[in-house]
Amino acid sequence: IGNLIEYYFDVVPNNYKAPDIFTLGIEIKTVQLNKKKHPVNPVFLCSLEKQLYCIEWKKSYVYKKVSKILFVFYELSNAINFLESKIIDCFIWEMNLYYENIISKDWLSLIKIYYLNDLNFIKYFAGKYLFLKIKYEKKNKYVKNFKNNFIRIKIPRMSFYLRKKLISNILYDRY
Repeated sequence: IGNLIEYYFDVVPNNYKAPDIFTLGIEIKTVQLNKKKHPVNPVFLCSLEKQLYCIEWKKSYVYKKVSKILFVFYELSNAINFLESKIIDCFIWEMNLYYENIISKDWLSLIKIYYLNDLNFIKYFAGKYLFLKIKYEKKNKYVKNFKNNFIRIKIPRMSFYLRKKLISNILYDRY
């Protein structure tokens, strides 16, 4: 469904640091809802690996991606045939100060834990609206730490996700 929406807006599917519709600063996110109109899954936002050198919230890829989102909510009535999906709602959501305060704190906490290489803790820590998910382990890699020194650590492939709770709150706020 997401690829069809991106095709409609003439957007190349990506995982870049910039929003999907770059000129307007809008990220496109499709969210499957269940029969009770609750999100089925958390929403992928962006990979962490590309952010290793950015430790300022307003310059982060997460901030750029979450600031303005075109949400397309759909219901999949038949798990086999996505063509039977039904778009329920579609709107542009802009992060307000309330949400920014919470998401930025989540982001900073997760970045600090990541830089401290406390990956076991990341598995158990999820922010209120944002969390990291480990995809797979990578080999040792040199990265810059807070003091701009290169250090060698084992870095897993990780991505930021928006929790279902945030998506539910956005839907609640809308109605």
